[in-house]
This record gives sequence, C-alpha cells and structure tokens, in this order.
Amino acid sequence: MGAVTAVGLNAIQTCAAIRARISGFRTAVPLPAPWESIIGASVPVSRTLKRPSRHWLLSLAGRAARECMPDSMDENETPILLLIVPDASRSHPDLRDLSHHDVIERIQRSVRRRLDPWSTVLEGGAASGLAAISLAGELLARKGGGCCVVVGVDSMLNRGDLARLAVADRLHAEGQPQGVIPGEGAAAVLLFSRARPRLSARAMILGTGVSQEADSDTATGSRYSTGTALRAALESAATDANCPEQALSFRISDMNGERYHALESMMASARFYRSRRERLIAWYPAASVGDIGAAAGVLSLVVAARAIERGYAPGPLAVCEASSDFSLRAASILGSAPGAPSPPFRSIEVA
Repeated sequence: MGAVTAVGLNAIQTCAAIRARISGFRTAVPLPAPWESIIGASVPVSRTLKRPSRHWLLSLAGRAARECMPDSMDENETPILLLIVPDASRSHPDLRDLSHHDVIERIQRSVRRRLDPWSTVLEGGAASGLAAISLAGELLARKGGGCCVVVGVDSMLNRGDLARLAVADRLHAEGQPQGVIPGEGAAAVLLFSRARPRLSARAMILGTGVSQEADSDTATGSRYSTGTALRAALESAATDANCPEQALSFRISDMNGERYHALESMMASARFYRSRRERLIAWYPAASVGDIGAAAGVLSLVVAARAIERGYAPGPLAVCEASSDFSLRAASILGSAPGAPSPPFRSIEVA
C-alpha cells in the first residue's frame, strides 16, 4: 500500500492520522478581505512543487506507487499499472499537455521499474478506483499471473476546480455548511492473484461491484440521488464475495459531507444494510483528508486493509463504498489475507 495526503506522507502516517481523527484542513487559498479564504486539505510541501510545470499530480502518484512496491519484488518483474486520474472534462492543469503515454513514462521513471505494456491511464472519479479492481483481476487472469498496481491521484486545489465548485455553490463556506472541502493526494495498492506465492499480503479483496446511476450528470444536476446505483453496487459486491450482508463488520465511505453525497449514502445504506445491528460503524476518510476525487476509492482500500491487518478494525470484513460526481458507483469487500494471523478484532453483535 502507499498514500500521500494532507495528514501523512505515506500510508502508515495517513492511516494513523485518520484513525486518530486528525484533520488536515487549513487555509489552502488565502483571499484578501472582504472575501473569505478557502479552506482545504493540502499536502504539506513547498508551494513551488505544486506549480503545473512541475506536474504535481505525477509526483504524488509516483511517490504512492513507489511506496507500495516492496523490496522483495523481483527486479525483473513488470507490474501492470492502472492509474486513475481526474476526468478529462475537468481539464486539470497538471495533465493538460501530457498524453497517456507520457504519463505512464513519467511514472515508470519515478518508480525506477519497467512497467508492463498493458499499463494504462483511466479517467474518472472516486468510484473509478474501486472499479479498477475488477479490471485488474481480469488483466491478471488474462496474463496468467503477475501483479498490478492500482493508483488513484487527484487535486481539487487548482483554479479551475475551485472556480467550478464555487460557481455551483458546492464549496464549504459560512453560508454553505454542506459543501465540499477540496483536498489532494494519491493512494496505491499492489494486487496479486491467490495463485501467486504470497508477498506479505495485508488483506484480500473478496468481491467488487459496479453500477451506473440513471442520471449521468448527478452531483451537479437538479435532482438528488435515491441511492439506487450505490445499492446495486453493494449488492453486486456481496454476491461476488459470496458474503451475506449481515456478515459485514464496518463501512468505509468516500462521502465528503456534501448534501448530495450525504443523502445518497444515507438512502443506499438504509436500503442495503437491512439486518438488525446494535450499530454499524462507518468511517469517513474525507473528514481528515478532504475530497480527493479520483484517489478517494483507492484510499478507502488502503484504510480498510491497514485496519484489518493491524486488528483495530471493528471486525474482519470491511466494505468500501465510492460514488463519482457523475454516474459511476462502486463497492469492494475486504477480508483478512489467507495465512495471515487472525488479529483480535473488537466484537460487533449481529442479531
């Protein structure tokens, strides 16, 4: 696993900060009076590193990808890279002058390792990171083995995205408490099939589900979501994992506090989690790192795997949920890695 966020420069720091409920929110864009400064969750580095000419997003992605490749990997191994970047409609300044081939080449130089020719760049939002898990499984099956690195990277702290959110009245502010707190960061996971000799696996992905909302322009549209597609993604993931809903221990959601996503999360959870429980714990990484867009789905996998591995999770089965601003919805179910020692999870009563 690998991660770079506003609360940590690696996965261990990030997961520890999220567990401790540390917030990375600060004045990200200072504005002169009478305007209010914009609150965001920025990675704590020099501002000179974030200039578009320095390709800040690729630096974040390269650092996260490099962290998740262990030293025990064969030097001659060529992992498949699936890189999730912001949707093309956002015209992110860090990617405007780069082709997908250029992006792969730069990441390859950053990780100092040759990447598989099947490596590709995917565009999308938070749900794309979880949807890429299914694609990774298909690629590994077609290749007959090997490994795949899934990386999500994004930054909402640029003029174009901030203006877009401000015009739509979606930024968190004094007059808009249910708005987005923009963030930035990258997250990465190294995946390999069960047939491969174990590398010190942190967790096992048991199932993944993907669905599409009927209204394509959802978060910016005039109607609220009823959670239909997110519920379908959760049901598909449970079926794929052969895991009944009542066995799930806790949720990790990419919900960012915005009214649209909050209502969708509430509606989908009420329709899917139907078993009687004393409580079903939900974790929201965005409360620490802000809305990190295309990296949010992969970060939820990192947080879940770390919690399961270290034994501080509420139980042995985690479900990660993600919703993109447009129509894509996805979910993944994680459990303990085969052969790993069973940590003493805190018990959750399920009637």
